[in-house]
Amino acid sequence: MRRNNLFVRLLLIIAVVISLVLSFLIWTNNQRYERKTDTETTTKREETTSEQGNFEQVYLPTQIINVTKNKQHHLIYDHQVSLATELRDTMKEWHFGLARNSHQNYADLINSPQTLQLGYHDFISLKLFGKVESQSVLQKATRDRKFTRIIFSTDAKLKTVYFINDTTKQIWQSKVSNVKPSQIAKLIKAADFSTTIRQKHLNGKLRTFYDESVSLTPYSYLINRRNENTYISALLSDSSNSAVDTRESGGKTIYYGGSYRNRQLTVDHRRDQLKFVNNTTTDLP
Repeated sequence: MRRNNLFVRLLLIIAVVISLVLSFLIWTNNQRYERKTDTETTTKREETTSEQGNFEQVYLPTQIINVTKNKQHHLIYDHQVSLATELRDTMKEWHFGLARNSHQNYADLINSPQTLQLGYHDFISLKLFGKVESQSVLQKATRDRKFTRIIFSTDAKLKTVYFINDTTKQIWQSKVSNVKPSQIAKLIKAADFSTTIRQKHLNGKLRTFYDESVSLTPYSYLINRRNENTYISALLSDSSNSAVDTRESGGKTIYYGGSYRNRQLTVDHRRDQLKFVNNTTTDLP
């Protein structure tokens, strides 16, 4: 009887130990799995966000034209921020409806006062625009349309956005809501560059003509210029032999360094160019 009791107790102890070991393995492996899953999810999310950002940068308008009350066309630009990006982010907050055929006259719409025109370098489709602007209704359109220009009002009556194909002069329109015209007016006012232009339809495209000369803002760059002695000491100095030979030839100074004069630095003073040759790395057959 005692033997049976001891045997049962021993089996219980073994079962408890095995249970504890298995529980420990399950807990530790689960934590590793969760960490791995979290890492993979974070990496994929970062890659997706980066790809979406690059995608949105590619499909930005290349021209932003403000048409005033007296129908003057002004090409506007902001040197401080990307006006196209700011407009894209603002339009993401709008709610676009289905795009339908419009009966608006092409010439009248192009010259419509108090409007803003976003011109694209090439065709862009409604579905693609919907993806850029995160507009699900446009992305799910049954019939996709290609356009090269977007026009909408800049006054308080902004309720419709027009998509225009400058080649065929076809127009589609979409009702919009959740619009704050004051945001558009603020961006236009903040633009620090504006020049008067004329737009004419030639050879299937809407061409831009400048009425006056345009002055571009100069940009300065810092060039780090170093004395040639810096390169001589860095490229030709050798721990065993620091002597450097010099030769002058037709506006060029040639420096030889290294144990066997196998390093050569040529300084072209006329072109401000350097040429370095290291013959110690040459492999002989």
